[in-house]
Parts: sequence; structure tokens; C-alpha cells
Amino acid sequence: MLRTIASFEFRHRLRRISTYVYFLVFLLLGILFAAASGGAIPNATIEFGTGGKVFVNSPYALNNIISYVAFFGLVITAAIAGQATYQDTASNSTSFFYTSPITKFDYLAGRYLGALAIQLLIFSSVGIGAWIGVHLPWLDPTRVGANLTAAYFQPYFLLVIPNLILTSAIFFGLAALGRKMLPVYAGSVILLIGYFVAAQLSSSLTASVPAALADALGGTAIDRLTQYWTPFERNTRLIPLQGILLLNRVLWLSIGFAVLAFTYWKFQLAYPIQATRKGRALEISEEVIPLVATTPQVVQPVFSKSASLRQFLSLSKIQFTETVKNVFFAVLMLAGWLFAVVTANNIISPFTVPTYPVTYSVLELATGGFFIFAFAIIIFVSGELVWRERDAQLNQIVDALPVQHWVLFSSKLA
Repeated sequence: MLRTIASFEFRHRLRRISTYVYFLVFLLLGILFAAASGGAIPNATIEFGTGGKVFVNSPYALNNIISYVAFFGLVITAAIAGQATYQDTASNSTSFFYTSPITKFDYLAGRYLGALAIQLLIFSSVGIGAWIGVHLPWLDPTRVGANLTAAYFQPYFLLVIPNLILTSAIFFGLAALGRKMLPVYAGSVILLIGYFVAAQLSSSLTASVPAALADALGGTAIDRLTQYWTPFERNTRLIPLQGILLLNRVLWLSIGFAVLAFTYWKFQLAYPIQATRKGRALEISEEVIPLVATTPQVVQPVFSKSASLRQFLSLSKIQFTETVKNVFFAVLMLAGWLFAVVTANNIISPFTVPTYPVTYSVLELATGGFFIFAFAIIIFVSGELVWRERDAQLNQIVDALPVQHWVLFSSKLA
């Protein structure tokens, strides 16, 4: 049964056009970055450890290119791993799985492994793209050395596959336990920006051991391991899985498996029990309410412009209140504020040109750091507002209400 569910998840993803779009995008990114780093694009300053005498197709440079491009697939990982279980909730088919003769382990493991397998297929395009980019005729011949086949597989075993196991476990657990996609997408943004914040806080002239262990994606551990390598070693040596890199991979893979174990422990093949604020389950009242014969009031609907304006203001207030009360909105705001503080504090970094922390400079750095969070908030809030009635399965009722169409649309936009 486990193999059947995993195979179904894999084949279901293969039938979706988005899978091939993701594959093509990462293929082109692999080609672009390899070509730009190899001098195929005039005046391009892109390099992945290829400065000096390090070749673009060296094991060190290929590891940087492939792992860097795959890192920006974090949002795709969130979408695929989160949808593995949420798609059953969204399609109202959970009752079939909850009543089928399958175990919780088969259901969760099958969904997770199927999602992981399709991601391995998608991200394999990065290595293929890097190989194509290295063999383009427009590269500077002085930046290309001997090709090592193992150098294209090395980043996958050291970084890409372990990171996919870890991040997929996190997003899979958020979707399975929360039964919503918003926590998954918000978590992907927080994880992405949190990684940048941690990298800034741990940045120094040399990579320290604590920073190498704290890096969940392993890049700092590789920097620590290879920081004293000569250009000849970076051109010829494969990065060994030993020392601080081995400790980092074991630590974060263990955390990933712990997340999967926690998800298995907390997940139930049943609908969640609705509880009150005090944590007690809702009780069905058996009180008999006497029927009283009353004359129904005749309601006269009003469709004037003033009535529509009042509805617009009322709905706008409701949409705004529900948005700012959302816990994910608060989390993104807090994360953006922290990132803005860290970014603004960089003005007095000892590794940059000394600059006085005057107001306009600090504000420029802070607003630049917060911009990506503002962009993420707009995306999540817009999607949540548009899809709110559908998520609550009230869209048909709302669409049948005697309300002007522009009122519903404008209130959400406002």
C-alpha cells in the first residue's frame, strides 16, 4: 500500500503542467549561472567561487552553482510537500482515506516519499543545466578545466538531497497538522529570510564552527571545510563528507526525521475535534426550545448607492480586521521588523567601509530589508482574501447574496 500511494502521488504530479514548468525554469537557471560564471556573458560579474584561478566546472564551483540555484526552489518545495496531504482536504476527499483500510504510516509515508521523488526529478534539471552551460561554445576557455562526472553528482549527495529531506519534512508536517497551505507558504518565507539573517549574523572573515553547525542548509559548513584549500585543490578535489560537514548533515537530517516522527505522532486519520477556547469539546445541548407562533416580518431589500456604500465600508472593516488578527500576518510583520533591524545594523559592520549611522542611511537599509517581507505579505494577504469564502465553503452562499459585485471586490481590494 505504501508503494501504491507513493506511486500515485508521483504520477499525479507528473500529469501537472507545473512540474514541467519548474523543471524548465531550473534547467535554464543552471545554464544561465554556469554560462555567466564562465564568462559567456560580457561584463557579467556573477561568480560562484570561480574568482582567480578556480574553473567554472571545478567540483568547488559546481557545488556552489547547483546548491545556490536549488536553494531558491524552497517555495516550490513548500508547494509540493504541502500539497501532498492538503490536496485531499481541498478536494473534500479525506473521508475516503479516513475510512479506507490503510494505515497512518502508509498514508503519510506514501505521500511524503512521492512528493520527495518528484522534487528530485525537478531539481535534477539544475545539474543538467550546469553541464549544458559549461559546454557552451561562448565560455572563456581559460575558465574551463577538465570535466569530472562526479562533480555534478557531489552537490546532490552533500546538500540538495539532505536539504530536500529536511525542508520537505517541515512543510509536509505543517500542512498535515495544520490542514492549510497558508502556514506552509508563510513558513517557507520565514525559513528563507531567516537563513539570510543567520548568514548575516554569522558573517566573518572566517567561517566559525558554531555558524557551520547552525547552518541548516550546509553551505557554511562547506565554507569552513574548504576555506584553506588552494586553487589547485578546488579545481581537482571533491568535497569530502567529513569533519564539520558530516556533523552538520547528521544534525539536520536528524532534526528532519524528528519532525517526521512528530508529524506521525500528532496526525490522526480523522477530522479534528472542534474545541472551545477552554479546550473542552463542544457539547450538543438537549434543551427543548418551545415553538412560538409569530408573524414573520417582511424584509424590503434596498439597492441604493448609499446602501452599497455602507456595505462596502462594513465589509472593508471586516476584511481588514480579519487580516491583521491573522497569526501569520503578525509573524511575517515581526520577522520583517527583525530583518530590517539586522539590515540597518549592518551599516556599522567592521568588514565594510566605515559609515556614520545617519538617519537617511539607516532608513534606506531598513526599508530595503523590509521590502521583501512587504511583498510576501501582499501575496499572502491577497490570496487569503480572495480564497477565504472558498476555504470556508461559503462561496456559493456569498455569490447568491443580493450585493453588488463591485462591493465584494472593492472591499477585499481596499
